[in-house]
Amino acid sequence: MRWKDLDEDLSIDSFFETTEPNPNNEIADIFNRCPWLSVKEVAAFIGMPKAVLDRFIYGIWQPKEESMLSIKNGIKLMSQELLLAVS
Repeated sequence: MRWKDLDEDLSIDSFFETTEPNPNNEIADIFNRCPWLSVKEVAAFIGMPKAVLDRFIYGIWQPKEESMLSIKNGIKLMSQELLLAVS
């Protein structure tokens, strides 16, 4: 189910997840070090649903190497564009 006002996707499967989240992960560290980063905007920029990025940040899901690179490269590209905007 899509909850557009909250930019959230809900599924029945998530209610049955038994894996304990691990909030001590590399993606969470990036957002903790840069609290001004908007998860919603980063997700939109890299073309990833916000709900998926949230699950990576909170350690509910473990990103595959391809997803990890996509997130990191997206944030790097955002920083490069920000530098160009203020130069």
